[in-house]
Amino acid sequence: MTVKVIVPIHISKGGGFSLFQEFLRRHLPFTLTIDFILVNQEEEYSNKIANEVTSNSFECTLIDNFTSNKSVAVGRNIGLSICNIGDWVSFLDFDDFLEPEWLLFSQNLNIFEKLFAPDVCIFNYRIRNKGFDTIYIPPILKRGSYLTHHIYNNYTPCLGTMFKFRQRVWFTETTDDINEDLLFWNNILRLSDLQKIKHFNFVSGVYRPRDNGRSSLQKFDLKVYHNTLKDFDINPILRLYFFVMKFVFGVKKYYLRIVLKKFLK
Repeated sequence: MTVKVIVPIHISKGGGFSLFQEFLRRHLPFTLTIDFILVNQEEEYSNKIANEVTSNSFECTLIDNFTSNKSVAVGRNIGLSICNIGDWVSFLDFDDFLEPEWLLFSQNLNIFEKLFAPDVCIFNYRIRNKGFDTIYIPPILKRGSYLTHHIYNNYTPCLGTMFKFRQRVWFTETTDDINEDLLFWNNILRLSDLQKIKHFNFVSGVYRPRDNGRSSLQKFDLKVYHNTLKDFDINPILRLYFFVMKFVFGVKKYYLRIVLKKFLK
């Protein structure tokens, strides 16, 4: 059994071609047991990407998406469209990378399926930002705290997370006015028995956030948050509660910090 890893590629927004070359070098040993699905989203780089993949003998499925909508959501949906029901699927940005421990886990996925019968496997991951590393440990989801963790805290299982593709679930292909990651993972987690969402306590890989990245800009955008909440199947009063709490949380964590920095200077 292999895991299908879907990787949208957007060179001009992802830190340059050198990061793509690094991606191929780092993950070359993974290609023996992992099915990489690379979705190139920029026509001007198509030949260069194809040549780099070939010269590195990087076994993968390479797909070009030259439509007008080149969002990450579209790239991931293209990858999902060639996955089969029952496949294990994961997503990766080409400027991030997986660790050998994740590879070892995926190679022994049959054993973990027999032991735990999971639908979703979630891992810790390392956040590398401006020379500093921190370990992110996702919260354990419980039935009573599911909405709190998932919506209020913008909880989207991130790097390394793999899920059993049991039915067709797609990302919302929309504008920047909605958080399609939050909607997608809400659908995946909602379709899974909470007892089958398993957390494994090791670092799956390294996430390198970009200051001008879309997810960074969206994270505390109240307009995006409001639009996203409207798409959840929850009542208006609860939506209002989460919106107000998010606003308070954002003010406390970010705006006050900015004010304090200016004051201390």
